[in-house]
Amino acid sequence: MSDYHLHLAPHQVMAEPVMFTADLVEEYVEAAALRGITEIAITEHVYRCKEALPILGEFWDDPTIPAGIAAYTAGFVQAECNFRLDNYVEAVMAAKDRGLPVKIGLEVDFFPESIEGIMDLIEGYPFDVLVGSVHWVGGWAVDSLQTQSEFDRRGLLEAYDQYASVVAQMAGLGSLDIIGHVDVPKRYGRSLPPEHGDIFQPVVEAAALTGMAVEINSKGLTKPIAEMYPSQWLLARFQAAGVPVTLSSDAHRPADAGWGIDRAAALARDAGYVTYRRFDARVGYDVALPELKEG
Repeated sequence: MSDYHLHLAPHQVMAEPVMFTADLVEEYVEAAALRGITEIAITEHVYRCKEALPILGEFWDDPTIPAGIAAYTAGFVQAECNFRLDNYVEAVMAAKDRGLPVKIGLEVDFFPESIEGIMDLIEGYPFDVLVGSVHWVGGWAVDSLQTQSEFDRRGLLEAYDQYASVVAQMAGLGSLDIIGHVDVPKRYGRSLPPEHGDIFQPVVEAAALTGMAVEINSKGLTKPIAEMYPSQWLLARFQAAGVPVTLSSDAHRPADAGWGIDRAAALARDAGYVTYRRFDARVGYDVALPELKEG
């Protein structure tokens, strides 16, 4: 099996700029192999690249959000922008050159206003796969504990509608490969009720039209919501529309590489999938899901 969403840097303030190495990548490969994972894709965040911040701009300067939330986003992003894209690519490519079963990817944090500039920035790099994700709606971080009050201020359904609209816009571009943690706003327990699932239907339809995959991400099992991204009912919508899936742990340290991939594969099986998707040089291909073990 594969794990197609891994990060080399944890989310924390670091005194010195991050320098990645092939040895670090190898630690992820080794830890994942212990869980039966035969291929991984490293997908570090683009917003953490120093080269990307001038393109993204001060997106937290958003008149639609409270000043405190804008200040939180500004501080968070500026503190986390601590590595160079070239160093990241060189480290993962060096691991590939060792013959390690690793793909080089990127988690492209989507902002409608700057996506063209970001795509120009990363053009020419030898990426195998691009995971598109939405962490911010304007300057509001939808999956941060410190910003949960926005769900109350906007209303749960309106908040999800605004979020899903941005994800649908991203999926409709056709320039990225995988939708990451598609219902991540539920992280701290504020789930969208299934009876309002039509809010996500434009996302499903856009992915089906452009050929994007949706990931089954086990990270949600470790969060207060204690369930995968996406929820079972939402995954069923993607399956009915013919949208392929990838499997991911969203690990941020070597010890977590491959964690929960077996459960992600089981959820895919339960939803009716028989294959999952891998990528090579941005070209996707399908691989049979392993048979579920009895008992």
